[in-house]
Amino acid sequence: MDINERIQTLDYAASMDAPRGPEFLTLRYRPSTPTSQDVLWQFITQPERLAQWSPIVPERPLTEVGSYTAHEHEGDAGFTCDVIRVAPAQELVHRWGEDRLTWAVSPEGHTLSCTMELMQPEYASMYAAGWQVCFGVLDALLAGQEQERIVGDDAMKHGWRDLQKKYVGELPGQSSELPFG
Repeated sequence: MDINERIQTLDYAASMDAPRGPEFLTLRYRPSTPTSQDVLWQFITQPERLAQWSPIVPERPLTEVGSYTAHEHEGDAGFTCDVIRVAPAQELVHRWGEDRLTWAVSPEGHTLSCTMELMQPEYASMYAAGWQVCFGVLDALLAGQEQERIVGDDAMKHGWRDLQKKYVGELPGQSSELPFG
C-alpha cells in the first residue's frame, strides 16, 4: 500500500471533546498491524523513533518530567517544551509550544490516543489533518515498511489540504482560512 492510500484509509478519528470544553481535540489511531504497548510507547517517547514520523523531535527521551528542546527539522532553531507527567508505557503529558498534549497507549497496544488542549481551537482541523499524515507514516513503520517522515510543507504533497478541509466540515468552530500562505 502506498503512503497516500495508507493516510486516507487509516483507522483514525478526530473529535472535539465537548464535555471538556471547545479547546480539546482528541485524536485516536489504531495500528493496522498488531503491536504492543511497549512498541507504541517507544514511538512517542524516544527521539530516534519520533524523528521517523512525528513533527516533534526532542533532544532527549520524553520519559522524565522537565523541560526539553525540540525541533521539527534537524538544524532548525529549537523551541522549549515541558514534560508534565509520565506514567511509563501508559501516558505522557507534555507541552508543545502553547498547546498541551496528553498521549495514552492502551494496555494491549491496540490504540494510541492524543488529546490536545489547544490555545487556538479554531485551527483544530489543521492539527487533525497533520496528525493523520504523521500517523499514516507511523502505521507504515509499524507494518515494517520503509517510509520517510512527512511533516511541514511535505504534508501538502500527501493530501493534507483535502484532509484539513474535511475536518473543517466535521469539527465545530473551525476556520477555513489558513494562518499561513
